[in-house]
Amino acid sequence: MHKLRDWVCTIPLLLAIALILLVLDPVVRVAGRISYAAMGRVIVLLERGLVGSFRVFCRVRIEAEMAESYEAGKPYVYVGNHQSNFDIPLIGAFTGVPAPKFTPHHRLRRWIPFVSYVIRRGGYPPIDRDRPRETLRAIRDMARESAAAGIGMVIFPEGKRARAGEMLPFQPAGTSTILQAAPEMPVVPVAIDGAWSLMEHGLFPTPFGHRVRIRFHDPISRQPGDAADALAQAREVIASTLEQWRTAGVVGYRR
Repeated sequence: MHKLRDWVCTIPLLLAIALILLVLDPVVRVAGRISYAAMGRVIVLLERGLVGSFRVFCRVRIEAEMAESYEAGKPYVYVGNHQSNFDIPLIGAFTGVPAPKFTPHHRLRRWIPFVSYVIRRGGYPPIDRDRPRETLRAIRDMARESAAAGIGMVIFPEGKRARAGEMLPFQPAGTSTILQAAPEMPVVPVAIDGAWSLMEHGLFPTPFGHRVRIRFHDPISRQPGDAADALAQAREVIASTLEQWRTAGVVGYRR
């Protein structure tokens, strides 16, 4: 019965996601010709639409917590654990940050309505593991430009999604490059749990009634040369939060 219900709810969810992407695609193209800020506002609209679709059609319970010292609108480097393709919309929807820069897989630059245009137009450096030097150079340039323009960034140091929810080792190269290039931008550790369960079957189907938690921790102040320390501190905070949540009860499954 659970499987049948999952499929019944997944069909309208997928239709809603497709409709949002198709409707907002021409809107973001027009906004992109106006300014990066205008494009960012459309991106936030998309992210909130996606989050709302999961809530409405699959009754996903999303619980977001924000540290008191977090300042809305201030540029941060968001360092999070990575569980699903849903992580970026989650961060954007709850911070309202207009289009923080991130490092997408290079295959996303083509064929996906809205998403591919934003990646190309917004100057998001694609990750290509076959070209590590070029990738790191592009990441460094993006970080310097973003810091100079006061634009936040999102990075997932694990390098790939933890498909079963476990926290993977941090791969420091890309993250350290960003932190070194933006030494004055504070780091906000972001703990995410339960998102992996939504993508356990690649949305086919999407489970009904799961819970997702996301916590934005106190910003870590920065100074030049502290990239490794800031990254280690962020990982410790995220790991501690995941342990606390899981000690209190299983996250992500039906209750």
